[in-house]
Amino acid sequence: MHKFWELSGADRRLVCAAWVSLVRARIAVSSVSLPRLRRKPHLAARGGADAARIGWAVCAASRFVPRATCLVRALAAHRLLAANGHDSELRIGVAKGGAAGFAAHAWVECGGALLVGRTDAEYAVLVEWKAGG
Repeated sequence: MHKFWELSGADRRLVCAAWVSLVRARIAVSSVSLPRLRRKPHLAARGGADAARIGWAVCAASRFVPRATCLVRALAAHRLLAANGHDSELRIGVAKGGAAGFAAHAWVECGGALLVGRTDAEYAVLVEWKAGG
């Protein structure tokens, strides 16, 4: 909490918005089907928050949301990016994990840059959702 209070007011608001978005995404992931997750209400662009800062805020706030999986983080970031007028792509992919077998992962890209999630393995993209401002 000490680090939270050292942030600027704008960053504190962004982390709080990210936390709310993460909680909503966490509830949605556990209660609705994947096709319903895609059907989200249209969000009016608020503007103001930089895309990279949104990615940082989602990653920071995810430490305080139980079971904030890669899908939860990606959904939350995707929604916040759209709300702030940014075009982004949420991708869900699968990879063969060698000894681990099958692995799935979700991540978000914005302007060609990876914002949320990691892609340290080759994933075959199964689902791609685009959103924008």
